Amino acid sequence: MKRVPFISSSESLFISGSALWLLLIAMLLTREASSASTSTLGSFNSKLSGFQAELRWKLTAAIPLQLQTPPPGTSPPSVPKVGGDGGGDGRVFYPKEYGADPTGNRESSKALQSAIGDAFRVQSQVQMLAGLKDLGGVVIDLQGGNYLISTPLTFPPSGGANLLMQSGTLRASETFPSDRHLIELRSPNSTTPSGISYEDITFEDILFDSSYRGGGISVLNSARIRISSCFFLHFETEGI
Repeated sequence: MKRVPFISSSESLFISGSALWLLLIAMLLTREASSASTSTLGSFNSKLSGFQAELRWKLTAAIPLQLQTPPPGTSPPSVPKVGGDGGGDGRVFYPKEYGADPTGNRESSKALQSAIGDAFRVQSQVQMLAGLKDLGGVVIDLQGGNYLISTPLTFPPSGGANLLMQSGTLRASETFPSDRHLIELRSPNSTTPSGISYEDITFEDILFDSSYRGGGISVLNSARIRISSCFFLHFETEGI
């Protein structure tokens, strides 16, 4: 649909083609009303008011919601917060919202661990392998941050399946244990019928910098683990 620019006192908006026709009709009626006799002026004004009301409705519908100004004394509609609420109701969790430092200047192990814990608390009645809760593709998004950690990141021993961690850097601090891995995907005391604790866990677009203090990822008692477009460097033991 063709759009024609319409400039208001606050910002530029776009009027749809149908709204433009209504505007032209309103202008013609205004012109006719100004030249009409006194006896017919009331009728023209009535029609004009109707067209103006419809035009205002069309313009309101054409304005994006975020550009509309709420009436005085009211607040704009709130945007639901996704993830980071500590309750596991979201489907995307951002470690930065838990206090992790994406600049790498401060230690972020506890904040990252909290985000992982909340992701595994997402409610689900569906299972993949027997005893493994399907987390529904929940995402832990590092948002391109560079996170310094001094302890390995571990996943809850209760296990889980169908999770993605993506897009950032995990870097070992100077105090990181030299015999551990940045991420340890293992649960030696698995209680699931299959003996598998984790299934369908994906790590994508993550740089693992072990700082010559250990390894990258350790995977045990797990099935269908995907490590995609990740880079491992400065590891002292094993990258994976």
